[in-house]
Amino acid sequence: MSNIHVVPTRDLSPHDLEVINAYRKSEFGSVTVIAPHSAGSDQNSPWFLVKDKSQLVAFGRLHQTIAIDFRGGQHRLLGIASIVAVVKGHGYGTELMHEIKGYINQSGLTAVGFCSPKTSPFYAKCGYQILRGGVKRFRFIGEDGQEQPPDHPDDDVLYLDRGGLMALATRYPNEPVTAHRKPW
Repeated sequence: MSNIHVVPTRDLSPHDLEVINAYRKSEFGSVTVIAPHSAGSDQNSPWFLVKDKSQLVAFGRLHQTIAIDFRGGQHRLLGIASIVAVVKGHGYGTELMHEIKGYINQSGLTAVGFCSPKTSPFYAKCGYQILRGGVKRFRFIGEDGQEQPPDHPDDDVLYLDRGGLMALATRYPNEPVTAHRKPW
């Protein structure tokens, strides 16, 4: 039987970090390493760890309060990231996404993530909305003030719209959504 732990980045165990970093590299080709000391503002970002006995079988995280500019308004949202089912085909990914959805609903904030078009049906089945090819709508501005392209320019957007941002963004499909953060 599995259980879910919600742990801030700063409190991840060395073993969980090892598994997370290995699977982020194999699943996404990520070269960045998650480490509590170098997480900056992400030290408090919650990680959702699905464990079966003591084995980490799925994980994901939410980046906290990403600043967004759209149509002259400023918004804050959560960033859905690093979603991985280490053990596939046992419902752990679905369990993970439902737990994350509960957290998002309690926050009252819109949450946005990016995914391959081939994984979009999974997220839709879990109750998330999908904007096909939606990553093209986003401009990502890094800490240095420079625009940074997304790693996967054909990605879809998965989201839960709790603050109305995505409803507004879909109403104005030709206007960019500016995120003050590197692509997540």
